[in-house]
Amino acid sequence: MLKATISRVEQRLWDGVQDLRTETNTGFAIIHESLASLRKVLEAKIKLGHEQLEEQIRQTQKQGSRVEQSE
Repeated sequence: MLKATISRVEQRLWDGVQDLRTETNTGFAIIHESLASLRKVLEAKIKLGHEQLEEQIRQTQKQGSRVEQSE
């Protein structure tokens, strides 16, 4: 009787540990997905910023060549 009670308690504890492992793994998977999404957003933002900077440089160069031609 005592052995059966100990076995049931032990099984409940192991089930609880397994539930915690599952929750932890799920949480880490969600965090990993969120970080991957954030990385994609940041990469897109950097690319856009780079493209805008290149466009500003081209416009500045065009304005500079116009000034040189008018002189």
